[in-house]
Amino acid sequence: MQDSTIPYYDVHTHNPVESDAVVSIHNIIWQQDMQRFSGTERMYSLGMHPWYLQKDWEGQLLSMEHKVHEHSVKAIGEIGLDRACHSDWSLQTEVFMAQLEIAERLAKPVIIHSVRSYFDMIEIKKTFKPLVPWILHGYNGNLQTTKQLVRHGFLFSLGANLLNSTNLQSLLKMIPLPSLLLETDESRESIVHIYKKTAQINNLDPEQLKKIIHSTFIRLFP
Repeated sequence: MQDSTIPYYDVHTHNPVESDAVVSIHNIIWQQDMQRFSGTERMYSLGMHPWYLQKDWEGQLLSMEHKVHEHSVKAIGEIGLDRACHSDWSLQTEVFMAQLEIAERLAKPVIIHSVRSYFDMIEIKKTFKPLVPWILHGYNGNLQTTKQLVRHGFLFSLGANLLNSTNLQSLLKMIPLPSLLLETDESRESIVHIYKKTAQINNLDPEQLKKIIHSTFIRLFP
């Protein structure tokens, strides 16, 4: 029997759905999207994306830190490291670490953008020893990488690519269900469709999956 009291959770989206059936965390890229941050109407993640870093990042970070104290900001993100973009690697690392410090001070989870940098994330996590959860958004690794990330306590958010990627469908079975979240990111795909596909791959009843992700979401974002 369907439990309509448990919503679908979209942990990372640029296109939040206005619906009682879906709870979304609306991602705000500090350098690009601040005009879309109302501070009250939605749940947000807020961070400085590695694609858009500038020389005056320290001033921008100070301004951002004032905003992330707000109750509606549930996570710091998306932040991270990207070897495929033009931003200087040392700058990316410095800004990433500074935002990790903010997340620790405010006890807010981190939503991570990681491109060709999963092993860097493992090494940073081992050194940094965070107390807050680290969520890899839009995860798209391989078998060996996934095993190592699971061992080091990362959480995984998968999106619309799961619908058609046989690689992701195979990796999904290796991710512990309490470490799994789902997202739409920039896709217009329905989070409900992503839930149903995830349940099918894991041989779960969709309502059972909703309950599992509900428990995880409430634990991460109380």
